[in-house]
Amino acid sequence: MSARDEFRKALILLDHGKLGCGEDTLKKAIDMAKQESDPVSLVQALVCLGDLFCETGRPAKARPLLAEALDEQQSCEAQYDDLLAEEFGRARQLCGEQGWAVR
Repeated sequence: MSARDEFRKALILLDHGKLGCGEDTLKKAIDMAKQESDPVSLVQALVCLGDLFCETGRPAKARPLLAEALDEQQSCEAQYDDLLAEEFGRARQLCGEQGWAVR
């Protein structure tokens, strides 16, 4: 299974209210995306997990994930900008809601 597939699996679990399983699957998707050098799946999973942490009252856990996602924007090739624009925007929005400075 690829990081992209693992990310999709996590979304299905979250949609069905299985937050714990979804969280674990997102963590696995992040690890897999790093191993596969898949920046798209990595950013998607980082922002999704950060969002989950914010929504479940654990913003301190979200901060490093959202920062990592935004750091990826600096290193992503221009070809991913359009594809990941929504994720980068969501990461900035979540940081703003928490009062965190954004690069």
